Amino acid sequence: MNFRNKKLIQYLLHAQYRKGHNIHSPFLFRLITTVIENDGFFSAYSSIEKAAQICLEKGTNMHNDLNEKFGKLIFRLVNEFRPEKIIYIGKSNGFNIACLALADSRIPVEVSQPEVVDGKLDDIVRKLKIKNITTTSSTTNHTGNFLMVDLKHADIALSQPDSLFWDSEEDRKVVLLTGIHESDETEKEWMRYKEDKRVKISLDLFELGICIIDPKFQKENFVLRF
Repeated sequence: MNFRNKKLIQYLLHAQYRKGHNIHSPFLFRLITTVIENDGFFSAYSSIEKAAQICLEKGTNMHNDLNEKFGKLIFRLVNEFRPEKIIYIGKSNGFNIACLALADSRIPVEVSQPEVVDGKLDDIVRKLKIKNITTTSSTTNHTGNFLMVDLKHADIALSQPDSLFWDSEEDRKVVLLTGIHESDETEKEWMRYKEDKRVKISLDLFELGICIIDPKFQKENFVLRF
């Protein structure tokens, strides 16, 4: 049995907190029940579904990106936290990046390491008329307050946000991590995030890890069934 499948079995055995059961924090209860588990409809969902379809055209491999269910969750998280700027690090066929950008056209999405972004991003941007995505070759000076990292392909040395991200003035920051149980190496990286004293809340959804940096909260880690 490979590493990922072994970890998936462990996740299915231990994941809980559906509908906020046994969650005492009002903030976290609301995040789980009205954002993460939200089964309502948003008008942007049609664009997210179209972005997924573009990625799948001509056999494009979606392995580098999340599926539609998680793509819509990414959208809802951005919609909830309303960051000033979003940073994406890692490989993508364009789907993850589009889901970040579709939440609010006024929020800039900066793609670091654009040389490893392949697939259909240009097609998605053109067909969905997305105008808030920019690219940069810089791997430092990440001053946004919402970060998404693909641990499967991002250089491990770059996946830890630099001091400008951690020490920026915003009290609340959010980090999304994909591939957290893909390999022993990526899981160790996920553990480093969870154990960092500045990360107060971590949510393990198996395909996606969510870290919330906010000094007002007590440190808690959850394995959430999704």
